[in-house]
Amino acid sequence: MKSKRATKGMGSVSEYLPGKWRGWVDLGNDIETGKRLRKSFTGKSHTEVVNKMKQVLEEKRKGVAVINNAITFYEFSNRWLDTKENRVKLSSYMGYKDTCKGHFKDFFGHMQMQKVTTAVINNYLNKKMKEGRASSSLTRQRTLLHNIFELAVSEGVIGTNPVRGTTSLIKTNKETHSLLPEDIEKILETAKAYDNREREHGKMSTRMYPLIYIAIATGARRGELLGLQWDAIDFDLGRIAIRQNLVEVSGEIIIDTPKTDGSRRVIAVGQDVLDILKELKDSQKVETEWVFTTRSGQYVYPSNIAGGFKTIRSLAGLSHIRFHDLRHTHAPLLTGSGVDVLTVSSR
Repeated sequence: MKSKRATKGMGSVSEYLPGKWRGWVDLGNDIETGKRLRKSFTGKSHTEVVNKMKQVLEEKRKGVAVINNAITFYEFSNRWLDTKENRVKLSSYMGYKDTCKGHFKDFFGHMQMQKVTTAVINNYLNKKMKEGRASSSLTRQRTLLHNIFELAVSEGVIGTNPVRGTTSLIKTNKETHSLLPEDIEKILETAKAYDNREREHGKMSTRMYPLIYIAIATGARRGELLGLQWDAIDFDLGRIAIRQNLVEVSGEIIIDTPKTDGSRRVIAVGQDVLDILKELKDSQKVETEWVFTTRSGQYVYPSNIAGGFKTIRSLAGLSHIRFHDLRHTHAPLLTGSGVDVLTVSSR
């Protein structure tokens, strides 16, 4: 058997049968096992095999050689999640995990990483758009995919990031609605009637009227209000401190810091809000640290609030209104009353 030494960095090339040559190159370590990875080549001549080996080594040098052919997208996405678990907010991590498991896994979780091409990702995004997924949601998903594949590139699992070539998404902004004064009166009256009816039938859990009133009066987000505790209320100075955010991810409650650093703030409120808060506190049957609670004094799941608000807006004839629109309603009310616009935007 003939054997010839190949170019530096390559293994030997040998003729294992008449007119049949083979050789191998070292592609580094497997990211999961740490074992050395080699790739073998065959050809009809020494030159043919050496050229194949040189091509792969050049691709490796440029960062386009695939080292681990077996790992699937789902397996690697779990690896990416592991790198983020202690580096991002818990709510962000749970959101990433939910997207990987609830969206990506079914579509291409089983595919090997190098087989998830730009075309595959475009097909996924197009499918989600046809299903009615908002462009803002898809933009976040594409960013998540980009970050996962960037790690794969940096670790040599794939050569290039397939997300970079995906088709641009058409931006579709959800229309926001600011309630007119008569709409505010209508939804508050309906919320109060809803609470009274629930109380009469023994179904009363979370009171919706105080929640909706304070949402309109403060411009606070739903999660910020549900995360409120009594020690954040200063009845003497008339202030509410926004310190935390309560969110629900895959049926689990996560209590985290507010959405952004600037979201940690103190909001000045009027006597009307303080009176509602005092009445709410006096009505609580059990001692609790939470402002908005269930009958047992526990925090409230946002999904339960969504159901109650949906009923109220329907009864009020305002089915197009979302809870988040209450936050947008707050700004026009303040600007209309002469409050500085910068003060409004800081809330």
